[in-house]
Amino acid sequence: MNFFALYGDSYLPLDYAPIAEFFHRSGKSGLMTVYRNEGKYDIKHVVFAGGEIKIYDKKIRSPKMRHN
Repeated sequence: MNFFALYGDSYLPLDYAPIAEFFHRSGKSGLMTVYRNEGKYDIKHVVFAGGEIKIYDKKIRSPKMRHN
């Protein structure tokens, strides 16, 4: 079974079909989409590098965190 879990505070108006297709082609068990936050929105929680999420943490902050 496949499904999307959306975080309502960060709902983005975009086409979800390419995201679903990318996920299916990846062969991985999960996919998390993030966006670069330049201090405009919520506190950043993600270190994203090399096409991968390296760190996701809502308690410990790092200056390397630039994505939500």
